[in-house]
Amino acid sequence: MDASSPQLTALQDQIKVLSDLQSRLSAIRQVPASLLRQPIGNNDPFNTVRTQGAKEDFQKLRELGDEIRSDSVQKALHGAKERMEADGSHLDANYRRDSRKRRRAPSPESPKPYVPADRARTSFLRLPDSDPAPPLYAGDLVRYAREFNKTQQRCRLHIWEKTRGRREDAPRILRFTIPDVLTAYLTLGYSGTDKAAIVQMLSAFGPRERKAPHSQSAYGVYQALSQEIAKMIEAEERVSVGDTVRLLCCYEDLLVEACVSCGRVVSAEGYAPPVVRLWRNGRLERRHVTCMAQ
Repeated sequence: MDASSPQLTALQDQIKVLSDLQSRLSAIRQVPASLLRQPIGNNDPFNTVRTQGAKEDFQKLRELGDEIRSDSVQKALHGAKERMEADGSHLDANYRRDSRKRRRAPSPESPKPYVPADRARTSFLRLPDSDPAPPLYAGDLVRYAREFNKTQQRCRLHIWEKTRGRREDAPRILRFTIPDVLTAYLTLGYSGTDKAAIVQMLSAFGPRERKAPHSQSAYGVYQALSQEIAKMIEAEERVSVGDTVRLLCCYEDLLVEACVSCGRVVSAEGYAPPVVRLWRNGRLERRHVTCMAQ
Protein backbone atom coordinates (compact mmCIF):
# COMPACT_ATOMS: atom_id res chain seq x y z
CA MET A 1 0.00 0.00 0.00
CA ASP A 2 1.44 3.37 -1.01
CA ALA A 3 2.36 5.58 1.95
CA SER A 4 0.41 8.46 0.41
CA SER A 5 -2.70 6.46 -0.51
CA PRO A 6 -6.08 7.63 0.88
CA GLN A 7 -6.70 4.17 2.37
CA LEU A 8 -3.52 4.30 4.44
CA THR A 9 -4.23 7.86 5.54
CA ALA A 10 -7.75 6.90 6.63
CA LEU A 11 -6.40 3.87 8.50
CA GLN A 12 -3.82 6.00 10.31
CA ASP A 13 -6.54 8.49 11.28
CA GLN A 14 -8.71 5.68 12.68
CA ILE A 15 -5.78 4.26 14.66
CA LYS A 16 -5.12 7.70 16.14
CA VAL A 17 -8.81 8.09 17.07
CA LEU A 18 -8.83 4.71 18.84
CA SER A 19 -5.50 5.40 20.56
CA ASP A 20 -6.80 8.72 21.91
CA LEU A 21 -9.99 7.00 23.06
CA GLN A 22 -7.97 4.32 24.86
CA SER A 23 -5.97 6.99 26.66
CA ARG A 24 -9.13 8.76 27.79
CA LEU A 25 -10.68 5.48 28.93
CA SER A 26 -7.60 4.69 31.01
CA ALA A 27 -7.82 8.07 32.68
CA ILE A 28 -11.60 8.00 33.18
CA ARG A 29 -11.48 4.63 34.99
CA GLN A 30 -10.28 6.49 38.05
CA VAL A 31 -13.31 8.78 38.14
CA PRO A 32 -15.87 6.41 39.78
CA ALA A 33 -13.41 5.52 42.55
CA SER A 34 -12.61 9.17 43.13
CA LEU A 35 -16.31 9.95 43.51
CA LEU A 36 -16.64 7.26 46.19
CA ARG A 37 -13.59 8.63 47.98
CA GLN A 38 -15.13 12.06 48.42
CA PRO A 39 -14.62 13.17 52.07
CA ILE A 40 -17.66 12.51 54.26
CA GLY A 41 -16.38 13.90 57.54
CA ASN A 42 -17.54 17.37 56.64
CA ASN A 43 -21.34 17.57 56.81
CA ASP A 44 -21.49 21.00 55.27
CA PRO A 45 -23.79 20.61 52.19
CA PHE A 46 -22.37 23.79 50.75
CA ASN A 47 -18.80 22.50 50.56
CA THR A 48 -17.96 24.09 47.22
CA VAL A 49 -14.66 22.22 46.80
CA ARG A 50 -16.29 18.78 47.01
CA THR A 51 -19.28 19.81 44.88
CA GLN A 52 -17.08 21.35 42.20
CA GLY A 53 -14.87 18.23 42.04
CA ALA A 54 -17.88 15.93 41.55
CA LYS A 55 -19.27 18.19 38.83
CA GLU A 56 -15.99 18.07 36.96
CA ASP A 57 -15.86 14.26 37.16
CA PHE A 58 -19.42 13.88 35.88
CA GLN A 59 -18.65 16.33 33.09
CA LYS A 60 -15.69 14.16 32.06
CA LEU A 61 -17.97 11.12 31.91
CA ARG A 62 -20.51 12.97 29.77
CA GLU A 63 -17.82 14.20 27.39
CA LEU A 64 -16.42 10.67 27.02
CA GLY A 65 -19.89 9.32 26.24
CA ASP A 66 -20.37 11.96 23.56
CA GLU A 67 -16.99 11.10 22.06
CA ILE A 68 -17.78 7.37 21.92
CA ARG A 69 -21.07 8.10 20.15
CA SER A 70 -19.42 10.44 17.64
CA ASP A 71 -19.29 9.47 13.96
CA SER A 72 -15.49 9.33 13.84
CA VAL A 73 -15.19 6.91 16.76
CA GLN A 74 -18.08 4.74 15.56
CA LYS A 75 -16.53 4.54 12.09
CA ALA A 76 -13.15 3.61 13.57
CA LEU A 77 -14.72 0.91 15.79
CA HIS A 78 -16.63 -0.60 12.86
CA GLY A 79 -13.48 -0.57 10.74
CA ALA A 80 -11.47 -2.29 13.48
CA LYS A 81 -14.15 -4.97 13.91
CA GLU A 82 -14.25 -5.67 10.19
CA ARG A 83 -10.47 -5.99 10.02
CA MET A 84 -10.51 -8.41 12.95
CA GLU A 85 -13.16 -10.54 11.24
CA ALA A 86 -11.14 -10.55 8.02
CA ASP A 87 -7.94 -11.53 9.86
CA GLY A 88 -7.41 -15.28 9.75
CA SER A 89 -4.76 -15.40 12.48
CA HIS A 90 -7.43 -15.57 15.25
CA LEU A 91 -5.20 -13.62 17.63
CA ASP A 92 -6.93 -12.31 20.71
CA ALA A 93 -6.04 -9.65 23.25
CA ASN A 94 -6.48 -12.28 25.99
CA TYR A 95 -4.22 -14.87 24.30
CA ARG A 96 -1.37 -14.65 26.81
CA ARG A 97 -3.67 -14.70 29.80
CA ASP A 98 -5.66 -17.66 28.47
CA SER A 99 -2.50 -19.61 27.59
CA ARG A 100 -1.32 -19.40 31.20
CA LYS A 101 -4.49 -20.88 32.63
CA ARG A 102 -4.20 -24.44 33.86
CA ARG A 103 -6.48 -26.60 31.79
CA ARG A 104 -7.68 -29.98 33.00
CA ALA A 105 -9.53 -32.42 30.82
CA PRO A 106 -12.97 -33.33 32.16
CA SER A 107 -13.23 -36.66 33.87
CA PRO A 108 -14.89 -39.25 31.59
CA GLU A 109 -17.13 -40.47 34.40
CA SER A 110 -18.42 -36.98 35.26
CA PRO A 111 -22.18 -36.75 34.75
CA LYS A 112 -23.40 -34.41 32.06
CA PRO A 113 -25.63 -31.50 33.11
CA TYR A 114 -29.35 -31.97 32.71
CA VAL A 115 -30.86 -30.16 29.74
CA PRO A 116 -34.67 -29.91 29.55
CA ALA A 117 -36.21 -31.68 26.59
CA ASP A 118 -37.72 -28.50 25.18
CA ARG A 119 -34.47 -26.50 25.42
CA ALA A 120 -33.37 -27.79 22.03
CA ARG A 121 -36.71 -26.67 20.60
CA THR A 122 -36.26 -23.08 21.74
CA SER A 123 -35.04 -20.16 19.64
CA PHE A 124 -35.25 -16.38 19.73
CA LEU A 125 -34.65 -15.35 16.14
CA ARG A 126 -36.56 -18.00 14.20
CA LEU A 127 -38.29 -21.35 14.42
CA PRO A 128 -35.77 -23.88 15.81
CA ASP A 129 -35.87 -26.10 12.71
CA SER A 130 -36.04 -23.32 10.13
CA ASP A 131 -33.09 -22.18 8.04
CA PRO A 132 -31.55 -18.73 8.54
CA ALA A 133 -32.64 -15.97 6.20
CA PRO A 134 -30.51 -15.81 3.03
CA PRO A 135 -27.54 -13.43 3.26
CA LEU A 136 -27.88 -9.91 1.92
CA TYR A 137 -25.06 -7.84 0.48
CA ALA A 138 -24.59 -4.08 0.25
CA GLY A 139 -26.08 -3.94 -3.24
CA ASP A 140 -29.17 -5.93 -2.16
CA LEU A 141 -30.35 -3.74 0.71
CA VAL A 142 -32.25 -1.12 -1.31
CA ARG A 143 -34.10 -3.79 -3.28
CA TYR A 144 -34.79 -5.80 -0.12
CA ALA A 145 -36.25 -2.74 1.68
CA ARG A 146 -38.52 -1.91 -1.27
CA GLU A 147 -39.81 -5.48 -1.57
CA PHE A 148 -40.33 -5.71 2.18
CA ASN A 149 -42.36 -2.49 2.28
CA LYS A 150 -44.61 -3.74 -0.54
CA THR A 151 -45.54 -6.88 1.40
CA GLN A 152 -46.19 -5.23 4.79
CA GLN A 153 -49.21 -3.28 5.98
CA ARG A 154 -47.64 -1.49 8.96
CA CYS A 155 -43.94 -2.31 9.23
CA ARG A 156 -41.53 -0.19 7.19
CA LEU A 157 -37.81 -0.50 6.49
CA HIS A 158 -35.57 2.29 5.15
CA ILE A 159 -31.88 2.99 4.76
CA TRP A 160 -30.90 5.71 7.23
CA GLU A 161 -28.32 8.28 6.21
CA LYS A 162 -27.06 11.22 8.19
CA THR A 163 -26.85 13.51 5.16
CA ARG A 164 -29.85 13.61 2.85
CA GLY A 165 -29.00 13.04 -0.79
CA ARG A 166 -25.69 11.35 -0.02
CA ARG A 167 -25.82 7.55 -0.22
CA GLU A 168 -22.97 5.29 0.81
CA ASP A 169 -22.03 2.29 -1.28
CA ALA A 170 -22.36 0.06 1.79
CA PRO A 171 -25.22 1.27 4.05
CA ARG A 172 -24.37 1.28 7.73
CA ILE A 173 -27.77 1.82 9.38
CA LEU A 174 -31.31 0.65 8.62
CA ARG A 175 -34.40 2.20 10.21
CA PHE A 176 -37.33 -0.07 11.04
CA THR A 177 -40.64 1.47 12.11
CA ILE A 178 -44.03 0.30 13.36
CA PRO A 179 -46.36 3.31 13.64
CA ASP A 180 -47.42 4.10 17.23
CA VAL A 181 -45.30 1.19 18.53
CA LEU A 182 -41.55 1.62 17.98
CA THR A 183 -38.65 2.80 15.86
CA ALA A 184 -35.52 0.65 15.68
CA TYR A 185 -32.10 1.35 14.15
CA LEU A 186 -30.07 -1.62 12.91
CA THR A 187 -26.33 -0.94 12.83
CA LEU A 188 -24.72 -3.08 10.13
CA GLY A 189 -21.31 -4.54 9.54
CA TYR A 190 -20.03 -6.66 6.68
CA SER A 191 -18.50 -10.08 7.08
CA GLY A 192 -14.82 -10.32 6.30
CA THR A 193 -15.30 -13.66 4.54
CA ASP A 194 -18.24 -13.25 2.15
CA LYS A 195 -19.05 -9.49 2.64
CA ALA A 196 -22.60 -10.30 3.72
CA ALA A 197 -24.42 -7.68 5.80
CA ILE A 198 -24.74 -8.65 9.46
CA VAL A 199 -26.50 -6.87 12.32
CA GLN A 200 -24.05 -5.71 14.97
CA MET A 201 -26.29 -3.60 17.18
CA LEU A 202 -29.94 -2.57 17.51
CA SER A 203 -31.34 0.46 19.32
CA ALA A 204 -35.09 0.73 19.94
CA PHE A 205 -36.96 3.98 20.60
CA GLY A 206 -40.48 5.22 21.08
CA PRO A 207 -42.36 6.00 17.86
CA ARG A 208 -42.15 9.76 18.43
CA GLU A 209 -38.65 10.02 19.85
CA ARG A 210 -36.18 11.97 17.74
CA LYS A 211 -32.77 10.66 18.73
CA ALA A 212 -29.58 9.56 17.02
CA PRO A 213 -29.26 5.84 16.16
CA HIS A 214 -26.36 5.33 18.58
CA SER A 215 -28.10 6.99 21.53
CA GLN A 216 -30.56 5.51 24.04
CA SER A 217 -34.31 5.81 24.47
CA ALA A 218 -35.68 7.86 27.34
CA TYR A 219 -38.26 5.14 28.10
CA GLY A 220 -37.55 2.02 30.11
CA VAL A 221 -39.56 -0.30 27.87
CA TYR A 222 -37.45 0.51 24.82
CA GLN A 223 -34.24 0.33 26.82
CA ALA A 224 -35.27 -3.18 27.94
CA LEU A 225 -36.14 -4.13 24.36
CA SER A 226 -32.74 -2.96 23.10
CA GLN A 227 -31.01 -4.96 25.84
CA GLU A 228 -32.92 -8.16 25.10
CA ILE A 229 -32.20 -8.04 21.38
CA ALA A 230 -28.56 -7.21 22.15
CA LYS A 231 -28.38 -10.47 24.12
CA MET A 232 -29.79 -12.39 21.14
CA ILE A 233 -27.26 -10.81 18.77
CA GLU A 234 -24.41 -11.56 21.16
CA ALA A 235 -25.47 -15.21 21.49
CA GLU A 236 -25.49 -15.80 17.73
CA GLU A 237 -22.37 -16.20 15.61
CA ARG A 238 -23.78 -13.87 12.97
CA VAL A 239 -27.24 -12.34 12.68
CA SER A 240 -28.63 -11.63 9.23
CA VAL A 241 -30.72 -8.61 8.32
CA GLY A 242 -33.64 -10.81 7.27
CA ASP A 243 -33.84 -12.65 10.61
CA THR A 244 -33.67 -9.40 12.57
CA VAL A 245 -36.38 -7.71 10.49
CA ARG A 246 -38.59 -10.79 10.84
CA LEU A 247 -38.12 -10.67 14.62
CA LEU A 248 -38.98 -6.96 14.79
CA CYS A 249 -42.23 -7.62 12.93
CA CYS A 250 -43.30 -9.74 15.91
CA TYR A 251 -43.44 -6.59 18.05
CA GLU A 252 -46.54 -5.10 16.40
CA ASP A 253 -48.49 -6.18 19.50
CA LEU A 254 -45.82 -5.08 21.99
CA LEU A 255 -48.15 -2.84 24.00
CA VAL A 256 -51.33 -4.96 23.90
CA GLU A 257 -50.52 -8.69 24.16
CA ALA A 258 -50.14 -10.37 27.55
CA CYS A 259 -47.28 -12.51 28.82
CA VAL A 260 -47.91 -16.26 28.37
CA SER A 261 -46.48 -16.93 31.83
CA CYS A 262 -48.23 -14.46 34.16
CA GLY A 263 -51.12 -13.39 31.91
CA ARG A 264 -50.40 -9.68 32.42
CA VAL A 265 -49.57 -7.01 29.85
CA VAL A 266 -47.53 -4.96 32.33
CA SER A 267 -45.21 -6.90 34.62
CA ALA A 268 -45.61 -6.70 38.39
CA GLU A 269 -41.87 -5.95 38.66
CA GLY A 270 -40.49 -3.29 36.39
CA TYR A 271 -43.89 -2.25 34.98
CA ALA A 272 -42.93 -3.16 31.42
CA PRO A 273 -44.74 -5.09 28.67
CA PRO A 274 -43.42 -8.49 27.50
CA VAL A 275 -40.34 -7.55 25.43
CA VAL A 276 -39.10 -11.12 24.97
CA ARG A 277 -40.14 -13.03 21.84
CA LEU A 278 -39.39 -16.73 22.10
CA TRP A 279 -40.08 -19.58 19.69
CA ARG A 280 -40.87 -22.69 21.71
CA ASN A 281 -42.13 -25.94 20.22
CA GLY A 282 -43.34 -24.28 17.04
CA ARG A 283 -45.21 -21.32 18.56
CA LEU A 284 -44.28 -17.75 19.37
CA GLU A 285 -44.39 -16.84 23.05
CA ARG A 286 -44.40 -13.35 24.56
CA ARG A 287 -42.78 -13.07 27.97
CA HIS A 288 -41.67 -10.48 30.47
CA VAL A 289 -37.98 -10.50 31.28
CA THR A 290 -38.88 -11.32 34.89
CA CYS A 291 -40.98 -14.31 33.76
CA MET A 292 -38.24 -16.01 31.73
CA ALA A 293 -37.23 -18.27 34.64
CA GLN A 294 -40.74 -19.68 34.98
